[in-house]
Amino acid sequence: MVFRPLTEAWLLAIGKMQHQLALQSKASSADGGGGSSGAFSTFATTFGRIEAVGGGERFYGDQNEDRTTHKITIRHRRNLTIAHRILYQFTVDGTTYNRLFNIKRIIN
Repeated sequence: MVFRPLTEAWLLAIGKMQHQLALQSKASSADGGGGSSGAFSTFATTFGRIEAVGGGERFYGDQNEDRTTHKITIRHRRNLTIAHRILYQFTVDGTTYNRLFNIKRIIN
């Protein structure tokens, strides 16, 4: 019998999923002037892990290009795409803060 060590790449422990995250989708509606306006609504909540990995911006090809600043890990969800965003809401000393994360890439 062969035993393999459990690595984080293979299995992420439930205890490391300590942040409650709201997965949000955008619903567009006509604004009456030929355009559209959109509002985000939460379609699911889950626990995940948020890690700061750095980031920044650079000017490339006549436009600003941003780099990834955080890595967020959750359990696999089939209905999550880059069109969604993630809301992390937390409270410090009685003050509630909201962090919004746009999804740039999904790796299964």
